[in-house]
Amino acid sequence: MQHSDDINQQKMKQILRKFESENDQQDLRGDQDDDLLDRFADMDIAQTDPDTLWRMLSNAERQQFQAMLGDNQDPFQSLDMPTFEPWWFEVDTDAKESNGQESSIPPKPTEPLPPLSKLLKTTPSPTLRYHVIHLLMTYAYLHRKTMGDLADDPEFLLEVLQNMSVLFATTSTSTLLTLDQVILDVQQHLQEWEGQDKDEAKLVSLLLKDAEQLVAEDDFVVHAVGELYQLLDWIKHQPTTKAKKPWIMAGKKAYFFLVYAQALSRPERQAMSMAIQSRHQRLDMEQQVFQQHRQAAELAIKQKQKHKLKIQEL
Repeated sequence: MQHSDDINQQKMKQILRKFESENDQQDLRGDQDDDLLDRFADMDIAQTDPDTLWRMLSNAERQQFQAMLGDNQDPFQSLDMPTFEPWWFEVDTDAKESNGQESSIPPKPTEPLPPLSKLLKTTPSPTLRYHVIHLLMTYAYLHRKTMGDLADDPEFLLEVLQNMSVLFATTSTSTLLTLDQVILDVQQHLQEWEGQDKDEAKLVSLLLKDAEQLVAEDDFVVHAVGELYQLLDWIKHQPTTKAKKPWIMAGKKAYFFLVYAQALSRPERQAMSMAIQSRHQRLDMEQQVFQQHRQAAELAIKQKQKHKLKIQEL
């Protein structure tokens, strides 16, 4: 479990990397942001010690970063910077490409994928779809935490995949029979990763909405799982990667899920999307009811305390 300081330092580096990646795309940025980029132009932000980065900021910039990293903010929102939107929520990507802009949708693997029957001789288990949903939620979490630059911080990528992804789950812990089991497993991992003070239910709801969008659109599941597969293939060939065998096995699992995702029919994906939508709507409703009950309880406690004070005054 990461401490809040570690998480804040990581987010600070992510914000700086986002400024860095947006440098060539934003022509309307002010002189203050240009000066910030110039200071970090020759540095590898991902590999630089956070304390060093912090010392290079002015007092005003430090205050801005502290405001961005406030504990009361939504985990992925309220950053005072160009709005980050995951590629699966982009609108009119065809028009974007026709205007000469590069699409942020990750490419599919270049090699053609075999039919599922080549890898699986029997009828696929219905529970496989729950493993895919879990994998998509992990992917969405990684994508949002890294602001779309999954390969920019390999250490973070390695940790999350090893601790959260079904690709590294053992046989005894890998059975997901229902969507509720998927949600519970993701929520438990988020508690360990984000800390007990975070609103896991709100975060899980966000990731469920991401998964819903990914399965609803044609080929989006293939693009997402394909990016994970290609990242795993890249990681296992890095000289710093330890324990090669687990990565090789995870890569094989990712390839299987990639082929399975390609084989999903539109009715199957629609059924998955509707189930996810129903569950995150119920989760949002449960959160609203919980907040109402908590506010009512807090109000009752305050009124009781006031009543005690009045009795004491008498």
